[in-house]
Amino acid sequence: MKHIGFWIFFLLLGIQLQAQPELDVLFKKLESASGDKEKCEILNDISLFVVNSDPEQSRDYAKQALSLAEKINFTEGKGFAYYNLGNVNYYIDEYEEGLANLKTAESLFKECGSEKGLGYVFNTRGEIQTLEGEYGDALNSLFEALSKFEKIKDNVGLARVNNNIGLIHYYQKNYDEALKYFNQALVTADEPRVGDASLYIGRVYIEQNNYSEAEKYLSKALEIGKKNEDNYIISDSYYLLGRIDAFYGEHEKAYTHFTESIELKKSLEDEQGIALCSIHLGNLLLGQNKVEDAGHYFYDAIRLAQSIGVREELKDAYLGISNVYNYKKQYDSAYHYLNLHNEVQNELLSEEASKKLAQLEASLDAQRQEALFEADRQMQAYNKKVMIYAGLAVIAVLLVFAYLMFNRYRMKQKANEQLQKFNDEIVQQKHIIEEKNRDIMDSIKYAKRIQEAILPSNEIIAAYLKDFFVMYRPKDIVSGDFYWALPIEENGKKKLLFASVDCTGHGVPGAFVSIVGYNGLNRAVKEYKLHQPAAILDKLNELVEETFRQQGTGNIKDGMDISLCSVEYMSDGSMELIFAAANNPLWIFRNGTQWEEIKADKQPIGAYLDRKPFKQHVIQLSKGDSMYIFSDGYADQFGGNDVTTRAGGGKKYKYSKMRDFIIAMQQEPMSVQQQKLTEEILRWTGELEQVDDQCVIGLRV
Repeated sequence: MKHIGFWIFFLLLGIQLQAQPELDVLFKKLESASGDKEKCEILNDISLFVVNSDPEQSRDYAKQALSLAEKINFTEGKGFAYYNLGNVNYYIDEYEEGLANLKTAESLFKECGSEKGLGYVFNTRGEIQTLEGEYGDALNSLFEALSKFEKIKDNVGLARVNNNIGLIHYYQKNYDEALKYFNQALVTADEPRVGDASLYIGRVYIEQNNYSEAEKYLSKALEIGKKNEDNYIISDSYYLLGRIDAFYGEHEKAYTHFTESIELKKSLEDEQGIALCSIHLGNLLLGQNKVEDAGHYFYDAIRLAQSIGVREELKDAYLGISNVYNYKKQYDSAYHYLNLHNEVQNELLSEEASKKLAQLEASLDAQRQEALFEADRQMQAYNKKVMIYAGLAVIAVLLVFAYLMFNRYRMKQKANEQLQKFNDEIVQQKHIIEEKNRDIMDSIKYAKRIQEAILPSNEIIAAYLKDFFVMYRPKDIVSGDFYWALPIEENGKKKLLFASVDCTGHGVPGAFVSIVGYNGLNRAVKEYKLHQPAAILDKLNELVEETFRQQGTGNIKDGMDISLCSVEYMSDGSMELIFAAANNPLWIFRNGTQWEEIKADKQPIGAYLDRKPFKQHVIQLSKGDSMYIFSDGYADQFGGNDVTTRAGGGKKYKYSKMRDFIIAMQQEPMSVQQQKLTEEILRWTGELEQVDDQCVIGLRV
């Protein structure tokens, strides 16, 4: 949320900087103004222009404008005065009071029919809602603002609103939508706002790894920033261009851009921006083996991130200084900062995951039940009324035969009107159900982002494994499969625990079971201090059974299959692998041709009658050996030569075919193996649907 606030603040500050010449003109106009209405309008304009540089002074001007407007009963003037008061609240983080003042301004603008005033209100309300994380409400407000500014052809207002909508999509990682609105802002923007939009577009293209397009827009933003002496645009353009230079290996240019950005950000007191630049500069210097210089920048970033409380930058700075100590072979310090990095990352990614998924399950069930209940109630009422009217029609025919034709016509027309009414109600309920389904799908997509957040990052795994891959392909939006990794230290030796886990089911049910498994693995290692794979699985089994008993689901066969490994590099470059598993085996390939399968215990994690302790296998791997663990989703995938229908060619891929395919590509790097495994299963599947989640992990010593 700090990032979102910074970018909205950045947009507004740019407007203030460019408004200074107009501000001087306004003060001269105020001195020569003759009537109270003109003075009120000028005071409101001044309040708007000074809100960033001096919020309290802006509040004073707004109050003066309000006093004059009330004196002469100037409704639009009162509306802009309350808007400016709300704007001041927004700038000094008084969001509740700000929304109240904006509500008053909205009523006044509606009373006098001020489309411009309503556009201002809805836009600022959307900015506040964005900062509070209420993206749906924020988009509703911003689209209201968009319609108002389009109606009065206010191009500056349109550019500002389009940039704000683009920012929401950017921070939700909807990059195509973000580009759409930033480009719309370019169409209507004046030159300073073209600089803003160009900067945003460049940032989006960097996130999409389209560095050539990013460089084009950032160069344009830098040119405009220099022309208008806008140090915010200049400093951020330098920072982003530095990232592009670093990607292309142009180290001197990258160093120049990063250092120039830092110097400007110091003058702007942008501590978060300094920390971010310092991290990238540290990584650049580390890549050039300038270890001591890199360390200075990482420590600067840590100090700044701690002082202003930005945990994203703190996490990255910890990882950077850990890499510095790793280069210097000071492994204890490297491990210390890597642990700090992991702790902050876990705080950022995992602290709300279990709670949000539990809330999601309850919300989804409630929404489904509410929609189904309402539709059923309407249908029953409809059937009852139809029967009543039909009965009345029969009685009318029997009692008043002389008026048969008249009554039949009357009742038929009445019944048709009632039927149309109920049909309209059914259509309305159908729309409600469709809207609920859209809400459910949005919630499931949010659950996907949460589930992805708890998966270990490649940086954590790469710190211990040199040549590896993780192929992870959920069947549905959320997955019952997941992979897990955690570095440990045992008797002074650094090891890595990692696992491939296949939970009961897939989709939403599997995702909930996966959270139980994820938390169980973390508890077994961190809380119960278990480091041996077999002992971890025994404890995980206890925790899973305990969880389902507490939830009253002890009789449900909820559980998981898992392959769990502990690896440690030896001094001669070989590796000691310790393996334990529930149902899913381990494959080892020696010298690129010799295949071994280490069997798993034939029992799942979870409810199982004949429970036995898990067995543990200790295996020595030599340089060049490779190993693989996986769920059953890859081998069980239906496909074949004729895959247009299951009857025509759908058959399982099978483990034997999977094994032969892996043997055939043993000379390839692990990254290439991952790509080929993905291409092979897509080719095999053809037009058929994916039947299960797929997870394959491979590494080479």
